[in-house]
Amino acid sequence: MDLARRVQADLIVVGASEAGAIHRAFLGSTADRVVRKAPCPVFVVRSETAFPPAQALIPVDLSPASANALRWGLSFLGQTGGGTPVDTTALFV
Repeated sequence: MDLARRVQADLIVVGASEAGAIHRAFLGSTADRVVRKAPCPVFVVRSETAFPPAQALIPVDLSPASANALRWGLSFLGQTGGGTPVDTTALFV
């Protein structure tokens, strides 16, 4: 995270560990720490992730943070040639 600050990174991409629950409970995970303390957005990738994504879920709760996440997520999908977000309007009825 210090390096991300020094180089003024716009995005950190980190692989997610497939460690078990006991390991995570006592040691935590690097990905968790990076997500919580990073100075920029973090893209967490699991070992079998397809890229670009065919579908994306970008949940919103009408807060400024979720509005920013929606804008950023749509831009990211557009730039990577990914699919479209899943329509979740039925969840708010």
